[in-house]
Amino acid sequence: MTRVAVGPVELPVTIGAAVSDEAAAPMSDAELRMVRHTLGLTGGDLAALLGVTDRTVRRWEVGTVPIPEGVRRDVEHLEGVASGHVTAVIDALTTVGTSAGEVSLGIPRDGVHGGLPASWWRAVAGRVAAEVPGLVVRYPEHTAPDQR
Repeated sequence: MTRVAVGPVELPVTIGAAVSDEAAAPMSDAELRMVRHTLGLTGGDLAALLGVTDRTVRRWEVGTVPIPEGVRRDVEHLEGVASGHVTAVIDALTTVGTSAGEVSLGIPRDGVHGGLPASWWRAVAGRVAAEVPGLVVRYPEHTAPDQR
């Protein structure tokens, strides 16, 4: 086993024990939590999107209940949706260019928009901001949430 430093912490890493078909590998509790955080979702948000209870998501994340095989596919789909939005926004901002002055991105302050919580949109904006120098992220004055 090899150890890899991540910040001030050294983590054990197993090299050479990869599963041949990674897509078929069960999702680990750590992977689920990491992706959920990356997507800007609470446990309750993810539960609603997957059609399960937030208690189920908590139990998956602490490892008391195995994560069903289909969850990896569903979570990867959510990540794909997020990545698609990131790419689309970057492309749109690149088309506008910085010569027009300040380039800003409006994101919702709260509520659900396009079927996804405001925290998800903030995570997308964070990924965009990491790729677009000088981007200003703002809350628009009026962003009506979806009706639930």
